[in-house]
Amino acid sequence: DYSSSKYDDDDYHRGYDDDEYTYEEDDDEGYRYSKEEEDEEKDSGDESAAQSATDEDVGAAGVETETDSAEVRKEAVLKTVSSTRLAASRSPFVSQARSLTDRIDAILEESESNDENDDEEGEGDGNPADDESDGEEQPAFDPQSVQMTRGALDRRLKHVEKGQSFATSAAVLLSALEQTSPGAALALDMFNLAVMTIYHSQLSSGDVADLFYLTMMGDDGPSSAAQDETCSSIYTALCPPAAPDMRLGVSLPPQTLVDAAEGRCKERVPTATTGCSSDSSDIPSNVSDGFSGYFIPKPLGVEDPLRSLFEPLSTLSSIVTEVSNLEEAKRDSDSSLSKLRREIDVLEKKIGGRDEHKYGADGELYGIRDSCYAVESGKYEYEVCMFKKATQRDKGEKGGGTHLGNWAGMSRDEESGQRVMKWDKGTKCWNGPARSATVYVTCGAETKLLTADEPSTCEYVFTMESHIACDDDFKQEHGI
Repeated sequence: DYSSSKYDDDDYHRGYDDDEYTYEEDDDEGYRYSKEEEDEEKDSGDESAAQSATDEDVGAAGVETETDSAEVRKEAVLKTVSSTRLAASRSPFVSQARSLTDRIDAILEESESNDENDDEEGEGDGNPADDESDGEEQPAFDPQSVQMTRGALDRRLKHVEKGQSFATSAAVLLSALEQTSPGAALALDMFNLAVMTIYHSQLSSGDVADLFYLTMMGDDGPSSAAQDETCSSIYTALCPPAAPDMRLGVSLPPQTLVDAAEGRCKERVPTATTGCSSDSSDIPSNVSDGFSGYFIPKPLGVEDPLRSLFEPLSTLSSIVTEVSNLEEAKRDSDSSLSKLRREIDVLEKKIGGRDEHKYGADGELYGIRDSCYAVESGKYEYEVCMFKKATQRDKGEKGGGTHLGNWAGMSRDEESGQRVMKWDKGTKCWNGPARSATVYVTCGAETKLLTADEPSTCEYVFTMESHIACDDDFKQEHGI
């Protein structure tokens, strides 16, 4: 009890810091703070923590429920796709192909193991007689042949798996359309989707006819279970093809597909069950088209009658292609134009810009833009550097010196027309102006400084001879 035995009346108005309870002088509220209140806050905190943990568990359960729901939907879609008649027609091939590939893998693994054992035994005893007897044993199969067979089966299995993946995506899309589109709009969307899918797939008319008739068969088509048990071909159910049916004044299927289906029946019924009846342990030397009822889809040929039905779309496609080519050509031209503009900008910067005459009115300074010229006068050497600085230093010195100014530009004397170069804002003279340099240029075969003078305090004047002054004005002035 913090209010009776431990603290008497005299201690009441003093400050105590016992068991982390601080009682400031004249602080009744602080004094009344009890252990029970702390316990209540602690209990409250525990309840909050428990509630937070409960909320986290609920949130995790919600995420898990959503994940489970997504998995359920995925399984439902896969089941729907696998139960379609086209998938059922692939089922015998998939089953036998996987059985054969497993058998081939086992044979190859066993062969490699035997080879390794033979190598170890040969290295162990080195008996020539044993080597000779081993050489007489021939493998019961050709490794290269079975590897080629396995490769052919793998390629076909990948085709089937890719088709199933596309079909799954299509099923999800169709489900979304059914949920979001009204009746009339849905019918139009489905029609356009079907037409454009057939067009862009570029399948032969025979393969399109197979799909069309499988769709028209309704529930009378071959089931997956029946296919697995009997290894029957879809062509035993599709052939002969049914006669066209008039629906809303349209012949379905169109005669082009009827003719294609009839041709497909003549071609494939005799060979549709190739490989179905063979023992799965017997490895074929090659995998022919139609093996175990699976035929590789054919691309749309140039002479295929289905191509004429899509001629208007093909024309539109060619126009789109032409527009695309023109757009690409425009992008290339824009890129070339941008490149040329960048090159022009670089060149303009080199000559002082488009509007400014950094290198003179006629660009005459460009040829000497990185040059420095020096002349000796008295005990000093003077040096001017184009577009940089002017310097005064003692004779014989290689660096340092007094800064006479930075390049300020070139102008023409209005009276004489002579070119005048300027350097200014140099080191300030004692009780005088900032140093500066002026160069008067006259015509000469070689660019060089001729004289140096200081007519006024810290104002230096030079004469220069250079070809840049040998212009039309100089010719007129001297009658040349």
